[in-house]
Amino acid sequence: MGPSVERRRVKPLVREVSRVKVIVFGDAYVGKTSVISRYCTGQFSPTYNATVGIDFQVSSMTHFADMDLRLNLWDLSGHEEFLDVRNEFYKDAHGGILMYDITSRKSFTNLDLWLREALKCGGKDVVYVVCGNKSDMRSRAVGELEGRQWASSKGFLFFETSASTGRGIHEMFAELTRQLVAAEG
Repeated sequence: MGPSVERRRVKPLVREVSRVKVIVFGDAYVGKTSVISRYCTGQFSPTYNATVGIDFQVSSMTHFADMDLRLNLWDLSGHEEFLDVRNEFYKDAHGGILMYDITSRKSFTNLDLWLREALKCGGKDVVYVVCGNKSDMRSRAVGELEGRQWASSKGFLFFETSASTGRGIHEMFAELTRQLVAAEG
């Protein structure tokens, strides 16, 4: 009889992955696609390509709070003609990033319209954060304090980001992820 072999327990190579649906929405031209791209790929493209209907990206796997999470990021077009397409994507969302451009007063005042649309179309039980994008720009139409106060009045966290420089993007997604995990716990 040969030597005895001791069996060791090893972690399985494949872990269960929790998929989290996050919608990113707001007016056209506020930088939704650029923020998502910066987060997922680390890249920024200065050329504008309008999102037609919906776009989709997946973040790299994140090990967070003893969980493996994959953020499925749904980029909702801000153009009015895509409402019928967009309204189906609010349903079953776990998280939402309500975005405006700090250089555009209109995109900020439209946040109420976007939030109403989300709530009407099934986005009631969603963890929302507010994102003032383009913080690298000098011509500011909305102050940080004003954005923070609006978000606070709704019970949402607030972040200023720059897709161009990357400022605040990973912090925003990390905090949104923390909030989503806390909501599940």
